[in-house]
This record gives sequence, structure tokens and C-alpha cells, in this order.
Amino acid sequence: MTKTMSMITEKIPIWSAEGRKELSDNRSIWDWLKYNIRAHTIQLSKRRGRERNEIEQNLQEEYAKAKSIFEADPNDQNANSLNSAKDTLELFYEEKVKGIIIRARARWHEHGEKSIKYFLNVEERNHIKKHMRKLPRIHSIS
Repeated sequence: MTKTMSMITEKIPIWSAEGRKELSDNRSIWDWLKYNIRAHTIQLSKRRGRERNEIEQNLQEEYAKAKSIFEADPNDQNANSLNSAKDTLELFYEEKVKGIIIRARARWHEHGEKSIKYFLNVEERNHIKKHMRKLPRIHSIS
């Protein structure tokens, strides 16, 4: 079980007790639980996103610094530090692309396709499909 799941599992009894104190209907208690789980996961996701962005920015800065040092003094030690920074940044981007591919729900990626632009477009289309921008009008029959 992931850390997030265990944190939520630990808090469910607390949220359930709070709901039972304040609410009488079981459906309302269930909605209260869903609300708390959603709020908690959104908060964690935002925090993780900020942390990932900070890591990416630090890796880019480290790479830029290593590149400028190598350009100023091209020796083996500086070349090794540049290659190390580049490899670390590439690993980070590979993990980021894996997430994009998973969210794109593309099955045939397993067969060797790695078109990042395609996966970004699929992810954008899926995002647009699953979000309603406005509620449809309901016409009454009278």
C-alpha cells in the first residue's frame, strides 16, 4: 500500500466519526467521506507537483551550471560532471514521460512507440472529454 493510501486509510475512521456526529443520513456521511478523501488527495497532489517542479528546476540549474563550467574549462572532470548532470536530468524527464504515457492510456506504447507529442495530444483530448464546461439545458415538455 502506498504512503498516500495508508494516510487516507488512517483518516477514514476519524472522518467517519466526524460525519456521524454532525450528519444523520448515511448518504450524507458517505458524501462527507468522499469530500474529505478528495480534498486530502488534491492537497497531496499539489504538494507533490510543487516538489517535482522544484526538483526539475534544480536539475536544470545544475545542468546549466555544469555546462557553463565545461565551456569555460573543457577538461575530463568537468566533462564527467556535465554528463552526470545531463544523465540525471534525462532520467527525470523519462519518468515524466512515463506519467504522460500512463495518463494517455495508450496501450500500444509497449510495442516501442515513444512519440511524446502524440501522448501529450491524447492526454489533452482525454482531459477535455472528461470535464464539462457547462451544464446542458434541460427542456421541459409542457
